[in-house]
Amino acid sequence: MRIILLSIILVGLMNANRRAAAQDDSSTVTPVVSKIEGIDFSRADSSAAIRKLINEIPQMDPKFYSDKIASFRETFENYFDYKKGVCNGTFATLIVDEKEGVKQNKSLDKLSKEEKSLCVKDLKELHISFINNMFTWRKKYLDYIHEQRLEELKMIKQNTINEIQKSYEKR
Repeated sequence: MRIILLSIILVGLMNANRRAAAQDDSSTVTPVVSKIEGIDFSRADSSAAIRKLINEIPQMDPKFYSDKIASFRETFENYFDYKKGVCNGTFATLIVDEKEGVKQNKSLDKLSKEEKSLCVKDLKELHISFINNMFTWRKKYLDYIHEQRLEELKMIKQNTINEIQKSYEKR
């Protein structure tokens, strides 16, 4: 007997119900964002995958900072909001048996204090790590921009000196 433990966001279930009702009404419902960079937030290993992505941020090319920062920040904030929901127990747990189907539907609204504390601690560490790594990436971006501007300034200086020399050679 294989038992699979699935965690499902109650909001996701409500959206599924709304979509089913909307099909009758022919109205559209936008789905809840629950993925970032192909990572399904509801999977147990999502924290490890998110942690890996966060740790890769400082190595990212600073040239792409201005193009990616808004979407990057938004998607990570969506993950942090999702993780807050996990810590607050806004999930239902379904135990699925291949033969019998759904065996149990248990609300997780009442996490133990220790579980909630560990969850919040993990969320806090992830969020702080994200902010620190985003700072490092932004600093690299600012250094990159600074180097570009210094190169432009050197070129302007050299062009100005060349113009001055040409103007004195004509005399």
